[in-house]
Amino acid sequence: MAKKKKKARAEKTGLLANRLVRQFLLQTAGENALKIVKEFSEEMSDEDLARTCKLKVSDVRAVLNKLHGCGMAKYNRIKDKETGWYSYIWNIDPDQVIKVVDGEKARRLSSKESANASETFEFYNCEHCKSAQKISFEIAMDSWFKCTGCGSQLSHI
Repeated sequence: MAKKKKKARAEKTGLLANRLVRQFLLQTAGENALKIVKEFSEEMSDEDLARTCKLKVSDVRAVLNKLHGCGMAKYNRIKDKETGWYSYIWNIDPDQVIKVVDGEKARRLSSKESANASETFEFYNCEHCKSAQKISFEIAMDSWFKCTGCGSQLSHI
């Protein structure tokens, strides 16, 4: 069983090696999504994920609900017969994540063809450095939206 969990965790963290998956997770559900997907091992409750990721349960639930909304996460609802409370056991299917990201990539490519390139791309800059240099979304994301010169937070242009 331990080997199966390690294999599932390796598959999920392998998703984070894909730049487009990381970008989509950040845009869809924020930084905590990366932590949660990294720590996910097979089916887990939101409480277990919160403990593993060292996050508040409410933050984990918010991310999981966003991922569920775009089809990346699924859950099973189990009712405790004694208390009447429901527990949610979550799962992320790596194949479904890739399918969703590929669909988003195809949608963006088709919109880029129909839109002006300057309207399609997002740019950032560092207000602290007062640099007029435009930084593309992809480069900003790779540096976690921090200026490579001074480390300050990048601003959307």
